[in-house]
Amino acid sequence: MLWFDFGLALAVCLSALYVPGLILMASMRMNIFPSLALAPAVSCFLMSAACVLLPMFGVFADWVSVSLAIVGLLVLFVLAGYLFRKKTRLNDWPKDSFSLFGLSCRTSRGIVLALALCVGVGTGAAFFLTAIQAPDSFFQAFDNGHHINGIALFVDLGNWSSFGGGFYPSCWQAYAAFVSSCTGVAAPLAINVVNFCFSFIVFPVSMVFLSYVLFSDKPFAVLASCVLATAFVAFPWRLLVFGPIYPNLAALAVTPSAIALFVDILNRIEAKGFDSHIVVGIVLFVFSAVALFFLQPNSIFTSVVFLAFFCCSYAARIVCNRFGASSGKAALLRVAAFVTCFVAIVAIWLVLHNTSFVQNLFGEPGYLLFGKAEAVKHAIALSFTSNNPQYFLVLLCVVGVVYSLFNRKYFWITASCVLSMILFVVSVSDFNEAVRNYLTGAWYHDAFRLAANAVLPCVLLASLGVFAIADLLVSGFKLGMKKQLCNVFGCALLLLVLLLAYIPLDSKYPESSAFGSIRSEISKAYSTNQAYCILTKEEISFSEKVKEIVGDDLVINVPDDGSVFLYGAEDINVYYQTTRIWDPSSEDWESAALRLRLDEFDSDSEVRNAVEETGASYVLLLDEGATADDQSQAWFFTWRWYADWWDGITSITEDTPGFELILSDGDMRLYRIESA
Repeated sequence: MLWFDFGLALAVCLSALYVPGLILMASMRMNIFPSLALAPAVSCFLMSAACVLLPMFGVFADWVSVSLAIVGLLVLFVLAGYLFRKKTRLNDWPKDSFSLFGLSCRTSRGIVLALALCVGVGTGAAFFLTAIQAPDSFFQAFDNGHHINGIALFVDLGNWSSFGGGFYPSCWQAYAAFVSSCTGVAAPLAINVVNFCFSFIVFPVSMVFLSYVLFSDKPFAVLASCVLATAFVAFPWRLLVFGPIYPNLAALAVTPSAIALFVDILNRIEAKGFDSHIVVGIVLFVFSAVALFFLQPNSIFTSVVFLAFFCCSYAARIVCNRFGASSGKAALLRVAAFVTCFVAIVAIWLVLHNTSFVQNLFGEPGYLLFGKAEAVKHAIALSFTSNNPQYFLVLLCVVGVVYSLFNRKYFWITASCVLSMILFVVSVSDFNEAVRNYLTGAWYHDAFRLAANAVLPCVLLASLGVFAIADLLVSGFKLGMKKQLCNVFGCALLLLVLLLAYIPLDSKYPESSAFGSIRSEISKAYSTNQAYCILTKEEISFSEKVKEIVGDDLVINVPDDGSVFLYGAEDINVYYQTTRIWDPSSEDWESAALRLRLDEFDSDSEVRNAVEETGASYVLLLDEGATADDQSQAWFFTWRWYADWWDGITSITEDTPGFELILSDGDMRLYRIESA
């Protein structure tokens, strides 16, 4: 039954991600390939705009009201498009510009889309869906308490805006809330559905679209990117088991399509000048940039890093073509334009980093995992934050780098890759604090995010590498090789790449490979086995019985024992929905009294007043008698530091006056507060 719910929720999520964007671009007469690639970015823009607007008008947000708001925005934009569009197709590449195996452009694009989706969905099913214990299993890590409870709060309170309580990019949460609101599934299942869509459907198509824009004259490189888009463990796989930082995962999945649109706009300006197509393209790019901001703002900085050398090369080429006369003057102009553009990008970067929004991120320490030399080795081996190198992909990337040295048109991709690797090394090792702040502060100095960023240029270089190998081999065997045989050879090479990139070669020790290891990590992270999780299978079963007793009444809890997840996962109205009081100096007096002295309820009038003010009726302990020194089970890291913050609750036993034990099993207890 749960897998049926998963399938239904998947259909709802895909509809929300693709239908609004496809409708808008259909009104612009855009071709299906760019439409499918750009639709999630446009839909995310519409979703974010709708979620911001609804509370401004006092409208309760649910899947119906959000859908109607999106429809209203669509009508406005479609009408505006009809006023300004001309009877030509937008972003329609020449029909003879892309051909696989001698097939038509339309058929070739269809093959590319189909292969990208097959590999993306297939690998997602093989290494993610089969690894999680159930469709509603969830990663029991610190940040996920915020995600799960935040989604449930969205559904219950009806305010999905990113500005609901100060700014927080909540587009990813809005999609999970939309799925939960529409289908009735709990937040954990909705999270898995949304993550699957972004990781294994949106990202592969988005990445292949970027490859298509860059390599349309090299169809085999585009085809190779279909196979390689999800082959790098650092993204999207690693972000499924770290943090979790799901908003960052969703943002990075959309980023390649926004980058592709930017590149295509500049290329069109260079080729045809400024026309109505460019205007609409710029509008779509603005929509995409706003979507990235509401998904995770640091994806905009990721785009800047990726595009910096493209922009510099583009500026050099434009200036040279327009003003260069003699070869000596052309070379001088190229250098001047390149340097000027680079200085301008650095200046903009510094201005953005001096805003209070980014400055607030500088205090995050990040993860100092390696020394500088070791960090470089991990980057070159593409193992990044893990210990599982991907040497086959390294080989393909090296071939791609060598190819870019001979075909300078693509050298900027190599430069972008090197820059991304440098940022990773800076983030993961002990560099000067000021250098770390200005280079990696936008990503919280987080090596996992920066490793994920590096995957984008790596996919392109590896795809170029496959193309170069195929071209070299076909040229070497050219004697008497017919066209049909070349096609068979190309398909065989792609199949080999697919096998070597994903399948563990050592059947006895599959976990020694990158994908064998990540599948094992996913299995552990999404497990309810006592050894790996905080909220165990037994505690979930106990919580289900608790829900039957308490209904919607407020339950005082110790969040570090796993009960932090119960609001979003089991619909239990627990009082503490985060594992840490971020600023005790501004904490409500009721909360402080409950945490520190609830066990004195019978004798302390202030505690009784706190209970009355909050309306609490029950106390839940999932690990009665546990201490910070207990090593027998998993805990949040906050428990090790702040266990004494909860002494007033953990000290309660069945002998404590004012509390009646009404449910127990092992070390799990539910008490009723007698006055309640």
